[in-house]
Amino acid sequence: MQMPTAPGGVRTLFPIIPILFFLLLAAGSADALTPVSGNTDEDYEDPVRQERILLQPMVFKEAKDVSLTGDKFRVVPTASISVGAEDNFYRTSNNERDVLETLVQPGIQMEYDTGRTRFSLGYTLNAHFYEDLDDPPPGEKDADDDDYLGHTLNFIGQTIPTSKITLTLEDIFHRTQERSKADRLANDIRRELFYINRLTPMIYYQMTRRISLDLRYRNTITEYDDETDEDSIEHAGIVGLNYEFRPTWWLSLGYEYSDRNYEVDVSDYTQDHISLSLRKRSKYNLYEASVGYNDRQFDFREDEDTVTWLLAFTRQLGYETYTRIALEQNFNQSGIAENFFRATQASLSFGKIFRSGRIPVTLNTFYREGDYRQDSILLPNGQVEDREDQRYGLQASIGYNLFRWLTLLLTAGYENNESNLERFEYDNAYITLGVNTAFSPRSRE
Repeated sequence: MQMPTAPGGVRTLFPIIPILFFLLLAAGSADALTPVSGNTDEDYEDPVRQERILLQPMVFKEAKDVSLTGDKFRVVPTASISVGAEDNFYRTSNNERDVLETLVQPGIQMEYDTGRTRFSLGYTLNAHFYEDLDDPPPGEKDADDDDYLGHTLNFIGQTIPTSKITLTLEDIFHRTQERSKADRLANDIRRELFYINRLTPMIYYQMTRRISLDLRYRNTITEYDDETDEDSIEHAGIVGLNYEFRPTWWLSLGYEYSDRNYEVDVSDYTQDHISLSLRKRSKYNLYEASVGYNDRQFDFREDEDTVTWLLAFTRQLGYETYTRIALEQNFNQSGIAENFFRATQASLSFGKIFRSGRIPVTLNTFYREGDYRQDSILLPNGQVEDREDQRYGLQASIGYNLFRWLTLLLTAGYENNESNLERFEYDNAYITLGVNTAFSPRSRE
């Protein structure tokens, strides 16, 4: 089978690289695995910042009992199906269309843990089927023209060859129409099918008892099925120096250099981002604060820079309760069709399981301001006004665990985008009902 080729002839090596990596490193000698710390944008990714996903397979707490070949190897088949409706499927300002969506998601999760080396590999097929609830306007395509089969493949592996060094490899592959997979601060609403592969090898080095060093390389390949968007490849090097100046207190100095190249028209750019972060961890809580400076140099447009910052609070009470509140500012990443902007965002995520694990409830909400530097409007007085967006969304879900491996889930939400350029304004309400399964041979209830 021929591997897909990215701009410049670079080939996507997933999943060959993870396999080769662990063939070489499976002989690690440590007794326990140490998580890699860091200070990159990916560390703060939160589900509420992403485009909505109707339903995802869930591996429940009871899945830890699954063992097909012994305690070191676990396999959990998953499956989800949902039916939902949206009242503005294409998110337009003046041509709203009601669309019914059916989403089928079979998947599998595999985990391997020897105490010295561990890895996790998961795959989900995302089959999207759409149907107009009313006749589409004359000259417009039917909603089912956007039917597609998506794929999600996640790999993460970790081993410790010495007591001071932890080696980690992460690879995430998506074939999707969800722009958030390419950019967690995405505002673009067009439905174009693309694949993205993000490969990140990491080295964590414990220099002294209190000082550690993170080294990461990130390779991101994005390629669209149609020629209406810009394929791109990004190379990024990330360094983090961490100092534990008191027990449970960390000070981190981070630097990221990235080079993103587009295939045709969008301006290539390089980025220098330096940040200073403070973290405090207690038994249940994590406090985070960071400030930095992000400077972008474009080939064919004016350079941009911004102060970046983050304030976040996370509370985790075992498996049953999760809360995260975050305030942040940074640039978006992908810049499709020159849509680069500075985002200032507030977000809240909450999840709790009631009645002895029977009723899971989640609430996600966000508010984001986008300050664009390229889109603009000519005012009657002859002045040019840059595009400014205010986007917010709210999503809530409630489920019921009929068995350990079977959950009913009802999700409803609303999203709204206001802009000084009228063509970008829209609102959309949606509701879905689905079933999640995570089958365990030992789950008989």
